[in-house]
Order: sequence, then C-alpha cells, then structure tokens
Amino acid sequence: MSGDRGDHEESKTFYEEGLALSRKLDDKALLASALISVGAEFLLQGDHERGAMLNEEAAELYRERGNRGHLQYALDNLGWAALLRGNLQQAEVLHRESLALSRQLGDKLVAAEALEGLACSASARGEAEPVARLFGAAEAQREAVGYRQEPREHALRQPYLGAARTRLSKARWNAAWAEGRRLGFEEAIAYALENAWGG
Repeated sequence: MSGDRGDHEESKTFYEEGLALSRKLDDKALLASALISVGAEFLLQGDHERGAMLNEEAAELYRERGNRGHLQYALDNLGWAALLRGNLQQAEVLHRESLALSRQLGDKLVAAEALEGLACSASARGEAEPVARLFGAAEAQREAVGYRQEPREHALRQPYLGAARTRLSKARWNAAWAEGRRLGFEEAIAYALENAWGG
C-alpha cells in the first residue's frame, strides 16, 4: 500500500464493507479474514482498542476452525495491540504463542513480526543487547522471504528501537545486531522463546 493516509482510509473503508458483507453472508472464513484486515488497519491508524477487539474475534474463529496458519497472524496482531496499550506481559505471551506457531509452520514472515514484538517489549523493560539481537534476527528472516516493511510498520517499532539504541555504544549495538542476523530460523526462535527479559 501507498504511504498516503488517504489511501489507507480508502482501504479501511473497503475492508469494513467486506466485513459487513461477510457478517451478512454468515461466511466464517471470509469474516475471519476481514476481521484481521480491518483490525490490522485500526492498529496501524492508532485505534488499538478497536484493532484488538476485531483480532480477538478473528482469533476465536480461527481456533474454532483449527486454522493455525491464520491464527498466528491474529495472535501477532493482538500482541502488538497489547504492547501499544502498555500491557507488556500480555504482549509477550501473545507474541510467544504466535512465534511458537510460526516455528511449527515454518513461517519466517510472521516469525519476524513476533520477534520484533518481543524486541519492543524487551526495550520497554529497559533492555538493549537482546533488543538488537532480536531486531537483527527479524531483519534476516524478513529478508529471506523478500518482504519490506511499509513506513507505518517501521514507525510502530521506532520508539522502542530508538530507546534501546541509546543504552549501548554504537559498536556494541552493531555487534549484537550482527549476532542476531547470524541466527538461523530455529536458532532465532529458540533464543526468543528460551529467554525472558525483565518479566
């Protein structure tokens, strides 16, 4: 999508129309997909409560259907919603659950999102080196699938990233980031799941 806010408003309107139609049709698969799309758009536009509510409904539908592939997206979105509302413990639980599913499914893109979610939580708890490693690991996984973040996604992470950078020298930050980039898919997930920072 374009970085222009008007385009995003148009997209949200389109998704909301799809959401209303899927409710009318009583198509649960279509409804869950629409809930995730609209919920993510609300999160990116700063309405964290509404975004969380829609993703919670999507997660419930995906659990009912046993759809782990899409459940990981809903859990990741819920993790970001919790983080942005200041609930670090809940954010960490949700991002870990999403990350565990990503490991089972071999999904590097969703894993990268969850790794960065955990990095942001660690930053909010005052950590630095783990933040750099997790961001480095996420960057490598994202590059592996050829995905580039849009500006709004990067903007969500920037306050946490910037705060953590101030706690380390440039040399130590770059070294920790490089260590994260060298981690393979399984190694990166193991590092994130086997460690807890400040919780």
